[in-house]
Amino acid sequence: PPSAMSEVVATSTLVCMPPPDQWEAFVAIKKKHMNPKITRPPYPHITLLAPFFSAKHFDRVSEQLCRELLDFQPFHVVFREFKVFRNGRSSTLYLAPEVQPEGTL
Repeated sequence: PPSAMSEVVATSTLVCMPPPDQWEAFVAIKKKHMNPKITRPPYPHITLLAPFFSAKHFDRVSEQLCRELLDFQPFHVVFREFKVFRNGRSSTLYLAPEVQPEGTL
């Protein structure tokens, strides 16, 4: 909706996360290497969309996403290579996704 589109904010991101019972190993690694100025918890995640909608639109946007993704076919992701995304004065280390079937992501 146009009103929601105007509410896309840099402080909100759509992510995919593993179940919390699988976080321990990820968090241990991230705690050692995260910028100490970052105040959010070092939870493991894959960023799908950034920026995303402000929190006041989450219910409406999630309903729309569920409808849009209802027929979305499963895909397989493998992470074999680290890469660096340079964003201004800092950098983000990330795992580059390899998706099968190719082009599905």
